[in-house]
Amino acid sequence: MYQEVSQLLDDIGYAFDKHELKICTIRAQKNKVIKAMIVKAKELKFDISTNLAKSVLSAIVSQEEITEYQAIDTLTKYVLFDSKEQKEMRENLFLAAMRESEEFHIVMLLNGEGANRVV
Repeated sequence: MYQEVSQLLDDIGYAFDKHELKICTIRAQKNKVIKAMIVKAKELKFDISTNLAKSVLSAIVSQEEITEYQAIDTLTKYVLFDSKEQKEMRENLFLAAMRESEEFHIVMLLNGEGANRVV
């Protein structure tokens, strides 16, 4: 999506901040994915009123370049799992989300592992 918008703006000669545009397109894509997951959650009668459930949806969408289809598929699998499998999947989702955080990056840097991390 970013490439398409960037190219269109270049074509019409519009000046823009590429970093800001990239952030906006990522946010727009994540909003689209979250809306689709909320619709699917309601279809599956998955209660998203709890902080835990909202955290699961947030962890799913935090995956880099996740599509609507992938997010809905992940959510559907999560909902259909038994409680033990849900817990395991939650842990994996939360760990993956944390590894993308700035705090995780800082811990790695301060621990001397910054050069080993592929961002």
